[in-house]
This record gives sequence, structure tokens and C-alpha cells, in this order.
Amino acid sequence: AERRAVRDELARAGAGHDALAASTARQRALLGRLLASRYLAGPPDALRAVLAGGDPNELPRRLYYLAELSRASARLIDRMRADLAELLRLEERSRERAARLDAIEGERRTERQKLLTQGRERRRLLAQLSAEIRRQRRELKALLADETRLSRLVQEIGLVIRARPRAGFVRNESVPAAGASGP
Repeated sequence: AERRAVRDELARAGAGHDALAASTARQRALLGRLLASRYLAGPPDALRAVLAGGDPNELPRRLYYLAELSRASARLIDRMRADLAELLRLEERSRERAARLDAIEGERRTERQKLLTQGRERRRLLAQLSAEIRRQRRELKALLADETRLSRLVQEIGLVIRARPRAGFVRNESVPAAGASGP
């Protein structure tokens, strides 16, 4: 989610950067035309306008237009400076966002590698546990088979003893039974 947000912000900054770059290019072109026309017209000083002669009523209007032209040029230059400063800020912000995006990508790759390593470890443990369970099942089957054989053997011995009571077996009464106390 953070990666998506950073990408969106980077895209917005890129769009703002492009719009500002286009505006700055237009302002440069306009300023270039303005400076070229001023160069061709010569320096616009008030003394030259006064000494040029002509209609004295025309002089205030020419001076006013010269002043307006100077103010417009100054505003254009100020706006262009502000736009260039904003363009630099946007470029710096874009670099920061791109660096953050790279960091997020690095974190994502590291986390993915960690998860893959954990998955391999879990699979290894699962295989180990499965092998242990299979071994214990084999042991259990062997123990059950031994139990069955012993049970049959005890039954057969019991049948043999019942079929021949006292055949070769003598009870020794002189030996005290287990747990009994002596005479």
C-alpha cells in the first residue's frame, strides 16, 4: 500500500513537473521574444523618448507604455523564477519519492527472500517430521506385531499348562510367595 501511494505521488509530481516545465518553456520563449524586440528597439530610456522630439502629448503615453512594458517584463521574470524554484522543488521531491520507492522495493525483496527462506525451513522441518512419523509408525506396527505374537504365545503356554497340569512342574511350597513374610 505504501509502495502504491508513493508511486501515485510520484506520478502526480511527474505530471506537475511536466506542466510546470511546459509553462516555463512558454515563459522562456515569451521572454526571449521580449528581449529580442527590446534589443532591436534599443535601450528604452526616458531621456531618449524626451529628446526624440515629436508630439509633447505623446510623450507621457510613450513613457507609460515603457513603464508598463518594464513592469510586465519584471512580472514575467519573477513568475519564471518562482516557476523554476517550484520546478526544482518538484524535482527534489520526485528524487526523494523515487529513493523511497527504491527503498520500499528493497524492503519488499528482502521480506520476500526472508519468507522464501522460512518456507524452505518449514518444508525441511515438515519433511523431517514426516520421516519421524513414518519411523514411529513402523515401530508401532512392529510393537503391535510383537504384542500379538506374545499374546498368542502366552495363550498357547496357558493351553499347554491346562492340558497337562503337573506335567513336569512341581510346586515348591518351601519357598515363600513374593511379598509374604517368613516363618
